[in-house]
Amino acid sequence: MVRGGTLHRDNWTLREATASDIEELMQWFPEQDDVVVWGGPKFRYPFTHESFFEDIHWRKMATFCLHDESDDYVGFGQLYDRNGRIHLARLIVRPDMRGRGAGKRLIELLMEAGAMRFP
Repeated sequence: MVRGGTLHRDNWTLREATASDIEELMQWFPEQDDVVVWGGPKFRYPFTHESFFEDIHWRKMATFCLHDESDDYVGFGQLYDRNGRIHLARLIVRPDMRGRGAGKRLIELLMEAGAMRFP
């Protein structure tokens, strides 16, 4: 069910990201290689608070974070519409949560959110 930018399924919650979510996300990238794989070769590193927000196109793309049953922030992703099709961008699961199904759930919920946002 969607309530105020939030989508709940099973024990997972996808909600629109806040600035503080992005600040936490920045901590997930200790190395330049991690950022390049995730954000592409034009993503600046070392990044600053300002450059990170610019490079993820904050407020220009639909930006979400995934929370688990304990309300821990475990994933991040963005989506946008191009030529009538939903595209996913900058998907990541928190490093210590990888291999537990969070990525699959992130993609499923982002696709559902995209279908609602871009009917």
